[in-house]
Amino acid sequence: MAASRGGGGSTKLDNKTIQKTSTKPTYKEEIEKNYRLILHDDPVHTIQQVVEIISQSCPLCSGPRAYEVTLEVHMTGAGTVAVANKKIISDYCKSLQVAGLTVSMAPDDDFEGEDDEEE
Repeated sequence: MAASRGGGGSTKLDNKTIQKTSTKPTYKEEIEKNYRLILHDDPVHTIQQVVEIISQSCPLCSGPRAYEVTLEVHMTGAGTVAVANKKIISDYCKSLQVAGLTVSMAPDDDFEGEDDEEE
């Protein structure tokens, strides 16, 4: 039997055509992932001062929502100010820290079963 060449329907892949897959998130995916801005209890500032600082520094949490978050933090020790992409939350975090508040940020998918602040 003679071996036929060509048109056989199968393709042999060489090392150059094998694609490597990565489970590590790309920079774009990391930036676009939602983060939470978490306010921690502040024994230095009054409730009104905290509400004003949040309202001025964080457009996603102004007015009545800032007051609700401040009361929640006062009663429980910490609360979510806003949920947005990493860049926005990072900017708000820096702004609130400069104003003297204790805040942190964490990926939103680290939180399960909690009420989302986006209404």
